[in-house]
Amino acid sequence: MRSPFLFVLLAICTALLQAGPDPPKPAKNKITLFEVDPQTSAVVVLLDSKPSGDFLLPANYRVATLAADGSLKWLDIKPLVINPEKVTVRLEPVNPDDTRNAKQILLFIATEGLVNQTSFGPQIKGVKPSKGGDESAQKGSDSTQTASKSEDIFVNGSYSPGIHSAPQYTIDTSVGILFPVRGSISDYLGFLGTVNTNNRPTADPDSYRFFGVYEKVLPVGPVGYLQGLSAYWLFGGMEFDRKANNVNFISSPLLDFPMKLRRRPIVTGNELIPFLTLETGMELGDNFTNAIHSNGQGFIARGLFGAQFSLTFKPKFPGLQNIKVSSSYKLRLPFEDEVFTNTKTNAAGKAIDEPYLTTKARNYIKNQIGFGILKDLSFTVTHEYGELPPAFRFIENKVTLGFTYAIEPKNSVQGALTGK
Repeated sequence: MRSPFLFVLLAICTALLQAGPDPPKPAKNKITLFEVDPQTSAVVVLLDSKPSGDFLLPANYRVATLAADGSLKWLDIKPLVINPEKVTVRLEPVNPDDTRNAKQILLFIATEGLVNQTSFGPQIKGVKPSKGGDESAQKGSDSTQTASKSEDIFVNGSYSPGIHSAPQYTIDTSVGILFPVRGSISDYLGFLGTVNTNNRPTADPDSYRFFGVYEKVLPVGPVGYLQGLSAYWLFGGMEFDRKANNVNFISSPLLDFPMKLRRRPIVTGNELIPFLTLETGMELGDNFTNAIHSNGQGFIARGLFGAQFSLTFKPKFPGLQNIKVSSSYKLRLPFEDEVFTNTKTNAAGKAIDEPYLTTKARNYIKNQIGFGILKDLSFTVTHEYGELPPAFRFIENKVTLGFTYAIEPKNSVQGALTGK
């Protein structure tokens, strides 16, 4: 049963690989989020920092609306004035009903785009954009540009002082890139890779996961706290440990429900804006080998449920860019026996594995607070508890101090995908 399952998935993956052209160089600013003011129907944009470069040009701001019948049209925007000292920009529609009745709002700023907090930059064929300012200010901006949907490079190095045990060093890395599929405004292809360190005294990465990723942004507009709906398919990949004692092929369909836990509109950009993303899905695949049976268990299946919370604010402390608090939870429910590994330290200080087969639930909790020193660098305090695939080694209340370097961190919609 192993070979047909693998070959069918590989055939489907090959058929899907029709990604768009190489992305242009990204602009300096990034879009944190945007929302529609319920009172004025204006599109309020929150940037990660004060606007500069392309983000100071009114002609670079464009908005398209998706109607209930699936038709797209560019939004007529009133003359736009951008304050270089504010991180918020308001785009006032000529006809407020255009945004009030839209199924989805698509925002473009230079090469950056956002749809329900999901970035992209497609070409809308046959429609000329209505720009929020003088046409002469649009030098270097092309409405047909296609940007990389999201580029996320995350590296964390940390140290955990030992309490009744040896100290621990940690290396965690995640790289994820998605590109729009040619001819589509809601389909994306890319890859995701994560490396996590286990509970050993040395920085010895032990959980490796690499996947091809497909995303479909579903036409679900903001409803209450819900900001949208995204379907993901980690359509083919591997998860394995350092010594390849546990090797799995995995294909995972997922559904994410991003929520913004704030109903009041953004005014200054300094408001506290908590995000919560709920997730449900499956992990299906084949266990090629494990620490107990060298021939593996064969077909494996897990139910998956998760949640991720994040809150970022900017205190008025010199030298501190921001403070970000985040918490994530993953629950995996194996349908068949899979390896579960306890790790103990013997009298000589050597870590010893004790693997066994079980269908017991696998939980993983990660809490983190980060203090932004530079735009992409922060000092972090992290707490972890639970198990990560494929060996599912138990981590008991591990606390680490370290530094995190992140380029274009994922926003609320994409955040749940990181670290799977």
